[in-house]
Amino acid sequence: MALYIIKHLKAPWPKGAKVGDIIEFNALPGWAAGKCELGGSQPTVFADQEVSGDGSGSGAALALVDPDAAKIAAAMADAAEQERLERARIMAEQKATLEAQGKTIEGLIADVKAGLAESQKLEQQLAAAKVDLEASLSREATLQGHLTDTQKLNEAAVGEIEKVRGQVADLQAQLAAAKTEVKATKK
Repeated sequence: MALYIIKHLKAPWPKGAKVGDIIEFNALPGWAAGKCELGGSQPTVFADQEVSGDGSGSGAALALVDPDAAKIAAAMADAAEQERLERARIMAEQKATLEAQGKTIEGLIADVKAGLAESQKLEQQLAAAKVDLEASLSREATLQGHLTDTQKLNEAAVGEIEKVRGQVADLQAQLAAAKTEVKATKK
């Protein structure tokens, strides 16, 4: 078996192989020609099977054989479990956060609904107060009209009183003159 140094990766090399790795072949496959060269002292990647000269093989890809594969698989399984547990913890935290936010939103919605109901109540009170104010203004206008009419009547009455006073004064003067005449006649 000959050792070859990988120079180009565009070939069906074992998974994880990189430029500079050393692989061992009984005979150089056609697909590897020009992509590797003879050399190296110890293989760094291994193939489970040989690939035919045209690179088709038996349909299975070359795979690395790693003596620490079981340890790596166990470590990967442990890492996957840790990741699953961490994701579950994060999901639980996010769920709790979303539930708390949902309750906060429900509380805010209830506050908005209560505020809206209070606003509608105040709006109704304001409309009633506006109706009362308009009625009061109408009454005030009516009373103002009555006051104006009363003032005119008062002014007319004052004029009439002045006339009557003038007439009373004339009558008093006539009475005084008549009294004086009567006294003069009696004497």
